[in-house]
Parts: sequence; structure tokens; C-alpha cells
Amino acid sequence: MSHVHFHVVTLFPEYFEGPLSAAIFGKALNKDLVAVSIHDLRTFSDLKHNQVDDEAYGGGPGMVLRIEPLVASLKHIKGLCSPKTTCSVAFTPAGHNWDQGQAISFANRIETERSLTDIILYCGRYEGFDERFLAHYVDFRFRVSDVVYMGGEVASLVFMESLARLLPNVVGNPDSLLAESFMTGSADYPVYTRPNPYEGHSVPPVLTSGNHQAIEAWREQEAERIRQKYWQED
Repeated sequence: MSHVHFHVVTLFPEYFEGPLSAAIFGKALNKDLVAVSIHDLRTFSDLKHNQVDDEAYGGGPGMVLRIEPLVASLKHIKGLCSPKTTCSVAFTPAGHNWDQGQAISFANRIETERSLTDIILYCGRYEGFDERFLAHYVDFRFRVSDVVYMGGEVASLVFMESLARLLPNVVGNPDSLLAESFMTGSADYPVYTRPNPYEGHSVPPVLTSGNHQAIEAWREQEAERIRQKYWQED
């Protein structure tokens, strides 16, 4: 039985055909460690041509996702799940930043607390959602990085992958999760492999010295250097 079932509500179901079948996430699906259902928002429209957007009150460029199909889809999907262990998430710039701490919190609810079995994900498009949907129907609002995407589909993929990899048996070696960037608050140290040298570029001698204490000290120093150079600049 899967740890969690993701329900993705989108205008572009075909967007997910490739990414969800690839690599570790694809293996997790095949092993029934996670489950994903894709729902086309247009199927919940009651208008001609399955229209799901409309002009904004007050004017302005772009279209807004209508509240009726959004709420209809939410009620339909909730009817398929256990209401006590289901939550809904909308991806919007007007949301909290989805980061490693948030992913760990959700993973704990899924695996440790057993209080979350189904997550409904709403992919924003156009000028966004009717605010009433966000204010009165959705449990969480998240954004993924401070950059503009064409839609929330890419954000939902980031959400699912970053969360699924924290669940038991999804990643082959669970110990590898403990020392990763953002898990420890430190950046990853540089890593190298053969050949050495390559086109005149050599591996730092300490890594081939066999002195594990010196290697560990070097790795800590380099991780801090990278954190200061790249993370602090942000």
C-alpha cells in the first residue's frame, strides 16, 4: 500500500506523462510506495467548451481560474478519500516557500503521525486562482522559488519528488538523505572521481591521502566556503 496518494488537478494532464515514469519516482510508483492520479480541471466545468477561466473583476490583463470548477474538483476528489487524512495545496506566488523543512514536516505527517494519506495539488495558470478558492477552500499555499513559471505543473513535480524521496524505501540508501544539502543546514562539499588528472585538472591531494581525519576537515571547510559564496549571496 502506498505511503501517500497525490491527486494533481491541472489543465495539462499530458505534462506529467514523462516525469512521473522516470528514475526514482517511477520506481516508487511501480512498487506502490506512492500513488498519483491526474485530474483534468476542464472536466469539472459546467460551461460551454469546458471553460475554466474568466476575466478578472476590476479589469486587468490575463484570465483567472474560476471558482466553480475548482471547488467542484475539490469536492469530487475529497469524496474519493478519507476526509480526516486529506489536505489540499495550491501553487501560487502568494504562498509560503516550499523548502526542506516543509517537506520534512509533510513526510512526518505521512509516515510518523499517520495523519496524511492523500494530498490534492492545484496547478495555477494564467493570472492565478479566484482568491475565494485560496482563502476558503485550500489548506496550504506554496510557491517553489521566487521565479515565474508558465504554470504550477513544474511546482507540483518539485513538491511530489522532494516529499516522496523522504518516505521509507523510496531512496535506495536512506542514510544518503541525512547528509544532504538543506537537511543539515550546510552545503554539499565538492566531490570528484576518476580519472585524475583530467586535461591538467587534478583532484585535491587530500582526497587521495588516505587520511580520513584530514579529508573530513577539508570537506567541512569546503562546504562552508560554498555556503558562504553561493548561499549567502542569495
